[in-house]
Amino acid sequence: YSTIKSKTLIQQTLNNLPFEVNYYWVSAPRKEIFGDPLPVKIIENKPVEQIYKGDLQFNSISSHSYSIDHEDTVQFYEFGEAVKRYYGDFKLVKGTAFKSHFDPLIARFNQPEKLLTRFHKNFSVDSDGHAGTVRLIVVTANPLKGMAFLNELIKQYNVANPVRAKAYYYEDSLGLVEHKLALLKASNSHAVPTKLDK
Repeated sequence: YSTIKSKTLIQQTLNNLPFEVNYYWVSAPRKEIFGDPLPVKIIENKPVEQIYKGDLQFNSISSHSYSIDHEDTVQFYEFGEAVKRYYGDFKLVKGTAFKSHFDPLIARFNQPEKLLTRFHKNFSVDSDGHAGTVRLIVVTANPLKGMAFLNELIKQYNVANPVRAKAYYYEDSLGLVEHKLALLKASNSHAVPTKLDK
């Protein structure tokens, strides 16, 4: 189990997921939002040396503009416009649940080392009692985020362990061939005789 629980594999998994920022409604600042329910999301242009530790609040103004509130400052931008400030280098783009007047949204940037520590601590691997199988459990604030993490972790594990992945697909292919042969034999045994068969 040590390979699948390794910090290296977890870091590779996190590198491929959009976990740099956590989002919350202003009306529910402890309930994390992830994935499809997001009206907007931050796309970082490049990682910054210092991760901003405060909250950014995004307020919709129209279908093409918004404001960022932070500390005692308000700035106005268009969706997709580059934001280059001390708190980040990013653009805000429309998400799948975008509305021209979405509820105010809070964004909090994750410190990479703290994110790795949190996922490593809240991820467990153990046997589920069946031969050759394991159970993967991750505790996250949002179930969709947990599912995304586990799916990407399995993908990265299969990339790092190609022999095991190939063995699985090879066995699956053999099963498919055996099944098709059985169907072919069954269909031949029920075939209606023709003049050529006599």
